[in-house]
Amino acid sequence: MADRDDTTTTSASPDGPGDGPPAGPHADTDQGAAFEAVEAAALDAFAAAIAAGDLSLITDGEGGLDLTADAWTLHLDGWPGPREAWVAVDDEPEDPAPAVARDLLVGSLDAAGLAALTAFDARLNGYVTAALRASADPLSVVLADVLVE
Repeated sequence: MADRDDTTTTSASPDGPGDGPPAGPHADTDQGAAFEAVEAAALDAFAAAIAAGDLSLITDGEGGLDLTADAWTLHLDGWPGPREAWVAVDDEPEDPAPAVARDLLVGSLDAAGLAALTAFDARLNGYVTAALRASADPLSVVLADVLVE
């Protein structure tokens, strides 16, 4: 991973989803406002886990966001309209079969983590699942499928 100046964020969430990633008042001219809305959607969806200290939300200040728990990490980069997304879990096999990947993800993220990820993706109108599928990473593609089950 490249060196970057990571900071954990703790801002409030705006109300309601829009078409595509939620947009701030100047999102059409300010990509930073769109990213702030994405960050706020993550903070809202994962509020309980963040408050409990079970998950960290880390941003790089340039459109990159990591959701990191003990057993997994979700990385999104290039907002709005994610250009890169992937998931990693502890003890991840090199090229897992889809059934193995699904069991690994469900076990690593647990019901609460999957529910929060599903809510985050819904709030962003499917941008997370689209980016995970576009990654072509086998584990990430399986997570996208699990999120829409």
